[in-house]
Amino acid sequence: MISSRRHGTPLGGLADAPLRRTADPIYELAASTEFKNASADLSRTSDIETCTSNSYGRHDTLLTRVLASGSLKTDCTVGCSYCCYFKVEVKAYELFLILRYLKKAMPHHEVRGFLSSAESNAVRIRRLSREEHFGTNLECPFLEDGKCRIYPVRPYACRNFHATNRYNCMVSYENPSDLSMPDTYIPELHAAGHGHKFGFEKALAAKGFDMRVYDMSTAFIELLQEGNARKRYVKGKCTFPQAVRIETGETF
Repeated sequence: MISSRRHGTPLGGLADAPLRRTADPIYELAASTEFKNASADLSRTSDIETCTSNSYGRHDTLLTRVLASGSLKTDCTVGCSYCCYFKVEVKAYELFLILRYLKKAMPHHEVRGFLSSAESNAVRIRRLSREEHFGTNLECPFLEDGKCRIYPVRPYACRNFHATNRYNCMVSYENPSDLSMPDTYIPELHAAGHGHKFGFEKALAAKGFDMRVYDMSTAFIELLQEGNARKRYVKGKCTFPQAVRIETGETF
């Protein structure tokens, strides 16, 4: 099994899941269903944030249904934040929705606080290889008192991360450089969640949007400090040219 710090990623962490075809019928059904729904959304509106929010809602409904149909349950609870110190990778559409949420829900000084945390992370991140980053604890810039301040709009990497035994998460947190601690995810939940994500991103890719993968902290900094990100995104150009980019070999 892959390391709990690499859950759902090409190397495995809270990073971007590998977008590839699989033989898993649960994955395939989730992917095809969400591709149709997302394509319909995108034909009605060009507002990426709205389409992303709608996709998250469908994802929540899907995972709730899958979880209810099985015997295994997650061991994730409010205040359990070990995974919030693991590496997170995102795509631009996820950060656009986060920024809209922050502007609506948070006072300016709190947003500045998130930016400051991201900047502190970035200093360390830029010195690390991707592999080294997987083995390093860095507090998510949106974590406060053990709780996620952007939970309703958290990215897919976080939405799809789960465990049936939090002990493994704790041990991984306490021993970050040891990447041998295995995942304890629910296979059906993992397949459905990542299939749904693939379907949504395939619909975005069909529109020609930027589907590059970025380190969350460095991309968030650029989004706040530079005003042309959206223009680059819709043209399929690199949305965050100064951020740490991740080469994953994804195809749609």
